[in-house]
Amino acid sequence: MAGCHGTTSIQKKRKAHYNNAQPAPHSMSEPSALPAQLDIAIHTQSEHIFVRADLDGRDAGMFLLDTGAAIDAVGKGIAGRFNLPEKGSGTAMGIAGAEKFKFREIDSLQIGDLELDRERLAAINLNRFANAMGVSVNGVIGYSSLKHAPFTIDYPNEKLTIYRPNSFLPPTDASAHHLLIRQGLPLVKAQIANGEEIWLIVDSGADQELTLPMKYLNKYPKVVSVPMSGAGQSAGVGGKIKNIRTWLGQLTLLGVELKNVPVSFEDSPALQFGNNIPIGRIGHRLLENFRITFHTDERLVYAEWQPNRIRNGVAQNAGPLPATSHSNTSAVSLRFKPNPE
Repeated sequence: MAGCHGTTSIQKKRKAHYNNAQPAPHSMSEPSALPAQLDIAIHTQSEHIFVRADLDGRDAGMFLLDTGAAIDAVGKGIAGRFNLPEKGSGTAMGIAGAEKFKFREIDSLQIGDLELDRERLAAINLNRFANAMGVSVNGVIGYSSLKHAPFTIDYPNEKLTIYRPNSFLPPTDASAHHLLIRQGLPLVKAQIANGEEIWLIVDSGADQELTLPMKYLNKYPKVVSVPMSGAGQSAGVGGKIKNIRTWLGQLTLLGVELKNVPVSFEDSPALQFGNNIPIGRIGHRLLENFRITFHTDERLVYAEWQPNRIRNGVAQNAGPLPATSHSNTSAVSLRFKPNPE
């Protein structure tokens, strides 16, 4: 009957075929029923973090954990192999522009012991990401799937922790910062060398340390410590886009002062929000130095500085930053060494 919601014959076949699969003991559809703390293993490969996912009761391989994605996605290959029916269409705005896609209907999406509250996924071509990353990517878990409960991405210990909202206590050794949500993405405020403030997307799906809009470099050319180091390309939804790579003289971010930070400048539509809010993004190579907790309902993010000493060399205590009502961390000078040659 038109207008009624029911189970299609394709769904029934999928459910019947995999009805022996064990359902997840916990569901994001009921955050108040979650355990006080639920840990899920994450895996770091090629400057990205992944989580193993089950789709409709079947092992679907590694999904990219991407807080810079507003929607969840599945690779077209997996969608076809799992016989996921089409249900509607949409458009994603990515690094190089817009890309149209078809939604695929699903019965369940599970990571660890947690079922995510999802009924459909965007089916996109993920081969380009696999080629760029050097690792197979079968899907994407975006920010919207995790935002209904406080959660921590613990890079040093390679785990994702989900908290029951009414039992959550802020981490005692972290600084708290305002969290801005725009177009379904999490942003935090940072300050660059000239004192200018900028909002940065917290993008665990991006590999580079820092990306800023090209117009920022054109307007403030003295913010870089090396005029220009080289040119490259960034790949993502919508294709590829050219960038300029160099080093930012100074960046104050999440209670930490960083010097000589590798930065890419690019003209990406994904860095053009309304209301004249200048934005950039921070990616894996900076985020891996933090244990970062998102509390979306309270619009707060908590950050604990835990530097990756193997990659970044020496991290030195440079004295305390000015105190705020939420911050008790010390400023840390992260010594990247520019080598323009």
